Amino acid sequence: MMKIFITLGLAIPGILVLTLAQWTTNTSNLYSSSLGFSIVFTKIQKEWLTIILGIIATILAVLGIYDQFLSFLNILAIIIAPIGGIYVAEYFFVKTEFQRYDLHLEAKAVVNRSIIAWVAGMLITYLTTAQPSGLALFSLTSVSALDGVLSGFIVQTVLGKLLKQKDSFQQVTIDKKENEEFGQ
Repeated sequence: MMKIFITLGLAIPGILVLTLAQWTTNTSNLYSSSLGFSIVFTKIQKEWLTIILGIIATILAVLGIYDQFLSFLNILAIIIAPIGGIYVAEYFFVKTEFQRYDLHLEAKAVVNRSIIAWVAGMLITYLTTAQPSGLALFSLTSVSALDGVLSGFIVQTVLGKLLKQKDSFQQVTIDKKENEEFGQ
């Protein structure tokens, strides 16, 4: 951007425009982060929290965190992408946890099949993500995040259906035993 301004003979206005643009963006980012962190760190005054976050952000900028931004986004994609597939599979096909919600039952703290589907989805996403963030061993759809969504979806659906059949078999066995005990 600066090369263009210098070529046009507008070096000083270019510096001014870029400085003010960065100033407004960074002010907004600092304000948002201080609001978010003030919810977590309630015992620290907001003014001090803003100063601390500003210092941390400046240090990270000087150390070149921007150079690692794409790697950071790839890591987020590896971790977050399978969750979408898990939600879709649970809502449309498995339906167990959403039925608990509809029946006003307490939600489970941990749903094991979802954790397994999430780990499997992260693994597939990692294996299909380009290097250096992933291994790039193979590709299912040429979009590694979509690979994670699909793998999370498939694992959640398969495990949900298998466990639902197991639970229904156990329920039929219990009902049959109760009926035999009461002579029905």
